[in-house]
Amino acid sequence: MGPLGGSVYSNSAIYYLLLNKNKNIITEHEILLYAPFSEHIVDYEVKGKQIHYSAVPNFRSYPEAYEDGELLEPALEFTLNWEKGSPVSSVYRDNCRLSRIKDKSLLDLNLGGTSQKDIDIHDYTQVITESIQINGLSIQATLSGCDLSSVSYYVKPQEGKSLPVFSEVLKTLIPVAHHTKQLKTLQSLEKRSSLKFAEEISLYGGWQAIVHVDREDKTPHILIVIEQTE
Repeated sequence: MGPLGGSVYSNSAIYYLLLNKNKNIITEHEILLYAPFSEHIVDYEVKGKQIHYSAVPNFRSYPEAYEDGELLEPALEFTLNWEKGSPVSSVYRDNCRLSRIKDKSLLDLNLGGTSQKDIDIHDYTQVITESIQINGLSIQATLSGCDLSSVSYYVKPQEGKSLPVFSEVLKTLIPVAHHTKQLKTLQSLEKRSSLKFAEEISLYGGWQAIVHVDREDKTPHILIVIEQTE
């Protein structure tokens, strides 16, 4: 798909559609085959009831992956599997430490939130997204990564509400988030006026964080990214 004309380009993808008993779409998942500057160029072959994928670096994005037109590393081969209605690639299942961790909860969903599992469009790892609404805030948490996890908490005010100061956001977030220790470290830094926004902050035991506050955007929000570094 994509426009053709003066600025010719095309994208291609395979979409998996999950249907209920009435053939209505519950959710969908995408494997990107090609875009002009995508991470990979992906070929596929249907074998029986499964699709087998072969991904090589897109030469437009990664010319260093080729020498005299020849690929320097073998293609990435993978299939798509389904676990409890969610897609899991064999790349993630077989090679990533995070795939072996059973509890990857992010928020207290007993408050009436939602959870979705998907596949990263570029490296085929698992992406978990959970959302809740509490105290006038909409909170969306996302977990991604392979061996090391990257967690983001995106906080925005509900319609008709204003975005509180960072300390008040933390007071709401900490009781409902599962990365309590990291968030409490940020809270301690903020209380001591040692927290610097938009800069990497070393936490403890191989964790770091970065905090962005945007009150000028049409949708004011706070983004907290917590990453493992070792």
